[in-house]
Amino acid sequence: MAEGTFVLIIGPTAVGKSTVLTEVLARRPDAIHVLSTTCRAPRKNETPGVDMHFLSCEAFRARADEGDFFEHAQYSQHWYGTSRSGLRDALSASPLAIKIVEIQGARIIKRLMPEAVTIFIEPGRFEDLEPRLRARNPPMREEDILKRLATAPGEIAAAHECDHVVTNRHGYLEECIQDVLRILRPFAKTA
Repeated sequence: MAEGTFVLIIGPTAVGKSTVLTEVLARRPDAIHVLSTTCRAPRKNETPGVDMHFLSCEAFRARADEGDFFEHAQYSQHWYGTSRSGLRDALSASPLAIKIVEIQGARIIKRLMPEAVTIFIEPGRFEDLEPRLRARNPPMREEDILKRLATAPGEIAAAHECDHVVTNRHGYLEECIQDVLRILRPFAKTA
């Protein structure tokens, strides 16, 4: 399947994965964002088909049963997956296909595609995650915040499974973005 390089951005909730990805894509126009498909509702700042593909849970399960996903896993009571056709198209069109994925999905992808590059973004301090979750718009339910915070230590403990680990310290986002761009530098840019 692979022509380009598949890069996975991984990290605990609220560590800044989407912000880092947005900045990387802006600075690497040769890269393509591989969208996830999910059965959760879009957040206020998310655009269907731009940020993610949104399906009903029934439609998601039907597509999973039909084998339409390269990988799929449940995270925070919602299913997320990578479309086989979307991944194939991205890898054919670009030297660099990038996707945010949780650790379960990353493990599945690395098993199926060992050449995929994994970048784990860790927080400078665990305590930085809670205020970021509470600042989300729309606001999250308290029980969802607590579940995500309870899951985060296990996600952080899995950082050693990844090819690269970068830190997003509070107030030093640009440093984190530059670290990710340095990791991606060896992958060819198109003219």
